[in-house]
Amino acid sequence: MLLSRVRGCVLLAAICLLTFIGANAGENNVPVIDLSNNISAIERLKINSDPTLMTSVTTEWELALDSPADANENGHALLYHDGNIYTYTNVYGVKANPVIRQYDAFSSEVAVVEREVNLQSISGIWNGNSLMNHAVAVDDNGVFLLVFGAQNNSDLYLVAYDFESDAATYIGKATLSTGALNISGLNNSSISFSDGIISGDVFGDCSLTINVLASVGGSVDCSIPIYITINDGVCAASRVKPGTDVSQFYMYGETFCESRAAHLCEIDDTYMVVSHCLPQSFTPKSELGRISLFERKDGYYDVKEVLADEMLMPNISTDGNGEGDCLGMYVVRHDGHNVMVYASSYIGSVRYNLVLWDDPSSFANMRLIGQIMVPGNISQGSAYERGIRQMVVAEPQTEPTVGVETYPTKDYFKTTTFYTYAPGAALAKHRITTEEDKIYTALSEPTTTQMLRVEGGIIVSGGDAPVVVCNAGGSVVAEYAPAREINAEALGCGLYIIRCGMETVKAVF
Repeated sequence: MLLSRVRGCVLLAAICLLTFIGANAGENNVPVIDLSNNISAIERLKINSDPTLMTSVTTEWELALDSPADANENGHALLYHDGNIYTYTNVYGVKANPVIRQYDAFSSEVAVVEREVNLQSISGIWNGNSLMNHAVAVDDNGVFLLVFGAQNNSDLYLVAYDFESDAATYIGKATLSTGALNISGLNNSSISFSDGIISGDVFGDCSLTINVLASVGGSVDCSIPIYITINDGVCAASRVKPGTDVSQFYMYGETFCESRAAHLCEIDDTYMVVSHCLPQSFTPKSELGRISLFERKDGYYDVKEVLADEMLMPNISTDGNGEGDCLGMYVVRHDGHNVMVYASSYIGSVRYNLVLWDDPSSFANMRLIGQIMVPGNISQGSAYERGIRQMVVAEPQTEPTVGVETYPTKDYFKTTTFYTYAPGAALAKHRITTEEDKIYTALSEPTTTQMLRVEGGIIVSGGDAPVVVCNAGGSVVAEYAPAREINAEALGCGLYIIRCGMETVKAVF
């Protein structure tokens, strides 16, 4: 490590004693990203053991949605493919075509493209099957696959939809192999609350795994994995999690009927969390709460513990007393870490929690590291006034190209991009970045190959993008037009965060 970097780190450590914000769950003053207050990033999060590495979370863009009625629809999905974000909205209670909207993932300024999925032309889907309850995924070529559960039996109906050609195609029917367990009634409220992961080509060979709540014998419900394959138009389905012997997540008693389990999120091969709806008239038994931690056993998952920390409890409240439905936690995997992202508020602007959970064997290992505010207000109707669901999706992880020129000065750089979607309210893009903790001072001697750097009181950049200077709290204190050299002596003494394009440095003047 350069001596100048050591001096910078020592100086910064002293300064950060004044600005450090605790990230433990019990502390109320966690750092918050809020673009409305010019706070676009959470800086200097320490999640790696390497002392030279620091992590930041940044909101790249946010879009307030002018579609308040969407919040009260039953079926929603958020998907990413090839530089585009797709939101899926299904109309509640009536036979109407669902709507898919396409957003450019790079910029929120690009106009949205909206399409109706013409399911009315597929008679087999309209007759005897509810459009409210189905899963949606997107294949490697950008074709959507819709999976409908049949009423009172174990049939699944598969429909492909090509966004570019605006064509819906009926693929076929798959009958679920239930084994010894008499499963029926896949057409229930939880199939639309499933995580769909698909690989391959819908019109060729592909596979899809979804997690579904199923009726057993007409009186008891259980959560099960379903593995669906399409091979040259031949559809099949089995009750097993691929690569494991797991054929059942959990058997629910009468207390948890089909409307009680809202979302399943697999943390890793051993642990998963399940969100449970709590309608106002429902009083949970002591052994289960709003969020349950499940541990893998021989062939199934069983409840291990429940989330009891009110600080971390995902909560949607419409009446001010803390009551509400928990409808989903999501894991965003970044640089070997589990970052849980979920909405903690739906009152006024939406607030998401960011929770580090590297050891998911207990809720006690959760650490709240920050929050994200996004704009938008919700118009809540009677049908889902206590059950609006927010969603999160991450871009697929890809290895950087060897010799990439984007970050030529960084020995270590890992980034993860994810999106948050509050139906009817807001869509936003966020980035988690772990990189070298490069601190520059007036005594630093950075190499001239570094694009963004500080030399004395001069900010040196590539000259092709504006330079934004923030204070230690993240507030913008100065903005400069693109220039190769900027005299920053007028900033005064202090710690500053300097951004130009995709580069960020910290400097002490």
